[in-house]
Amino acid sequence: MIQQGSSRLLLEDAERLPYLIFSATFGKMGLNKPISFTGLLMLNIPCPQGIQQVSEMRRRVSQIPYTVLAFAGVSGVTLKVRE
Repeated sequence: MIQQGSSRLLLEDAERLPYLIFSATFGKMGLNKPISFTGLLMLNIPCPQGIQQVSEMRRRVSQIPYTVLAFAGVSGVTLKVRE
């Protein structure tokens, strides 16, 4: 929607959405051709209220059996979750 210039979604709205990053290994072909996928993913969750919100979200996601690691981002307003 952002690329198409939709008026329903503003760029500042996109920064508040969680997003996933899939882990893979890459070779000489670069990002265009992954060699294999690790089976892990990184979830980035914005927590604009700060470290208290990060702590609460961390407590909640740590109850999910697939969570391997959950930690605060450097900014203190994001939660990084490795599953």
